[in-house]
Amino acid sequence: MLHVKGFKARTNAAGEVFNSLILEGIVFVKSKETGFYYATLKQASLPTTLSEDECKRMVGQSMAGKVKRVDCDPYEVINEKTGETMTLSHRYLYFPESTEQTQFPEMVNEFSESEEELIH
Repeated sequence: MLHVKGFKARTNAAGEVFNSLILEGIVFVKSKETGFYYATLKQASLPTTLSEDECKRMVGQSMAGKVKRVDCDPYEVINEKTGETMTLSHRYLYFPESTEQTQFPEMVNEFSESEEELIH
């Protein structure tokens, strides 16, 4: 289950403005040092045709699905707190409960170019 944390207005390559819901979900990660799992919150952005008012009504709602880590082409992100530049080769994307990751391989590269602020 995911939580709609908020939304952001975005601009596509054609210059058109659209809204994306910011979804937050628990992801279980295996520690490289200890081998034990821990829970952490990760966010994914879901493009939508909803208006700003409709997006506002969605904030705080729960929805079915998962946030999953997906490999992608390397890209750079600047840590807003430290100013450090990091190179990442993964994204966290939304997947409906009944959909497997392998059905969306073309989405990964599209998000690589347009969703750079997913990871802070």
